Amino acid sequence: MSYWEIYRADLDPLARHYPARPQDTGVHLLIGGVADRARGLGSTLLRAVSAMVLDNRPVCTRVVAEPDLRNTPPSPRFSPPASGSARKSTSPVSAQP
Repeated sequence: MSYWEIYRADLDPLARHYPARPQDTGVHLLIGGVADRARGLGSTLLRAVSAMVLDNRPVCTRVVAEPDLRNTPPSPRFSPPASGSARKSTSPVSAQP
């Protein structure tokens, strides 16, 4: 089971904490308990949702997420897709004061 929120990151308070671009789309996700993680499912789902956002929002040039830094390691799940497309990128965002 997973829970997803997709939102306009450039209009969110998050935008004050990173170099936001117009039409950035943000993703919040929650994937099950500890027993449901560390099997690659999160990476697969994140790539699929990011691709869906980019395919359906032509004005969006990147999908951003703010990983919970208590989850280790968060960054591999937010790396650029293997496709190498310049338009598609998924960026890690850490909201820091």
